[in-house]
Amino acid sequence: MDNKNSGTRNRNKLLNQVNKQLHDIEKYSQNGITAEARRDIKRDHLLRHEGNNPKLALSEPSEIVLHTTLIMCGLGVIFLNYLLITAPIDFLASEAGFVKGSWQRGVASIFVPLFLLILEIGTAIAKRNSNRREIKLSICKKEVKLTVWDILGVVMILLTPLLICASIFAKINSKRTINPLLSSAMIIFALMTDAFIILSGEQIADAEAFIVFHCTRASLLKQIDRLSLKFSRSATSAKSAYVKYTQARDEHNTNFPDRKLAGGPFLSSTTEFLNKIFGYEVIILLKENTTPTHNTTEHSKPTSPNRSGEQVNPDTEAEHNYYRDLLNNQIRNNDREVRPED
Repeated sequence: MDNKNSGTRNRNKLLNQVNKQLHDIEKYSQNGITAEARRDIKRDHLLRHEGNNPKLALSEPSEIVLHTTLIMCGLGVIFLNYLLITAPIDFLASEAGFVKGSWQRGVASIFVPLFLLILEIGTAIAKRNSNRREIKLSICKKEVKLTVWDILGVVMILLTPLLICASIFAKINSKRTINPLLSSAMIIFALMTDAFIILSGEQIADAEAFIVFHCTRASLLKQIDRLSLKFSRSATSAKSAYVKYTQARDEHNTNFPDRKLAGGPFLSSTTEFLNKIFGYEVIILLKENTTPTHNTTEHSKPTSPNRSGEQVNPDTEAEHNYYRDLLNNQIRNNDREVRPED
């Protein structure tokens, strides 16, 4: 009785090991399959991203430095221009009777300059992408061709200096002291920053497209590397689980020959994944059907490459011969299907 109970406990222990390893095989295999599929999608996105922008994809490192510098300078100029717009707007709002700290003055001091700055940047971008419909003007008896966006760009360049001038005249009328040097410097800086934004809109837009392209490309490469690492780890874990599974199953079948365990069952995708990561057919499908799992038989040594003369570990020699003939017939049929016609 004690021997029977001990044998039962030993068999249950081995069955638990087999079931655990089967669960781990499926888990790691499906994780690897998912990671591989997502990695292939990201690679496809990367190829299309580079294919849509071949010139940017082949850019030199010096171009990256140049465009990055231009973007940083553009951001600095835009921030400085915002400060230059804020000062006269805040002063004019106070002259209009809005008390400091009131919501009207807060809106005027923050959102009006922001709106003007967005309008200025939008003008620069629209000037770049306009259809170049020209308007003929006569200036000093000379015909000048300008687009609507060119005219609006000139207005935007002069807007901030005019606001500063208006605040200066308001101070003079109210008999307040002004600093001529500071006022002149503000007007000059306003002209320079506005002109930079309007006239360099195309270069800034190109630099922005360049930076966005490379940031997107770097993000895709990082995701591909992360998914490749996840696939590699899942493949390693699946291999280890499969080796432990075959060891536990072989030990069970050796100790209990009258209650041998058949291979699997494994999902079809799991079977293909295992065969792929081992580099040879460690699992042979015994029966193809539409059900999600298959009965399988396994090679006896999954930890080493499949060499000539290596035997499948079937339950009987007759089964081995049957499935060997079945596979040979399938190979011959596949050869006939792909053989070119004479």
